[in-house]
Amino acid sequence: MYVPPHFATADPEAPAAFMRRHSFATLITHDGEAPFATHVPVLLHADGGPHGTLVAHIAKANPQWLHFAVHPGSWCMESNAGEFEA
Repeated sequence: MYVPPHFATADPEAPAAFMRRHSFATLITHDGEAPFATHVPVLLHADGGPHGTLVAHIAKANPQWLHFAVHPGSWCMESNAGEFEA
């Protein structure tokens, strides 16, 4: 993935530290007709793969979980934390 120089960091721990400090994000999916967003708590499991694994939870009553069954792999997550501190 291309990273613009002003967002790049030489410290491989910086993104993980940022995610631990700001563990709330917006999960965005698309149901085939319109985008759908939910604010979710997010935990970083640093030992879950070469770059770690993000784990989040949405309630079963939230219909957004169905988007993963219908359109697997079509999602994105946005941090609401503001400016990145490298």
